[in-house]
Amino acid sequence: MENKLEFRKDAKSHVIWVEIGYILKGSLELVPDSKGWLLTWSFENLTASELRQIADKLDELNGVKDIVYSEIIKQHIEFTSKTFTNGTSYGALLHLKREIEEVMEESDKNKLAVEFADCLGCLIDSANRAGVTPDILFKAFYDKLQLNKSRQWQDNGDGSYSHIKH
Repeated sequence: MENKLEFRKDAKSHVIWVEIGYILKGSLELVPDSKGWLLTWSFENLTASELRQIADKLDELNGVKDIVYSEIIKQHIEFTSKTFTNGTSYGALLHLKREIEEVMEESDKNKLAVEFADCLGCLIDSANRAGVTPDILFKAFYDKLQLNKSRQWQDNGDGSYSHIKH
């Protein structure tokens, strides 16, 4: 028996929901539409109530509801716009390069999370200063994911991958 659940979320962040899909090895589809994002899951042998309980438990364990992610991004943009008044998109990318070096040098997993957060902040700041709002950015991220799923990939031998160009 297959159960299908649909949730509408206006937040673009859906990390917790994706984790549920991976944990339960169910199928998850995220599609932007006129009302926000439509998330659809299909799992065998689980009730809608069980899925909600799992989602609530993950929210509880993470200590944050997924709606909060969009608020964090909004606050970050407000902070960087007010604090770095002469900042530019290019300048934020230069800062990102420095933060990437810190990520590559860090071995402590607790500190590593902070360094990745710095990178994310620089990327969001740069995109926003270039006129790419979070809504546009996450829509492009979704579209790019769909494209990448359809590509063939090759191992570059250094821990990275490239898509095969035809």
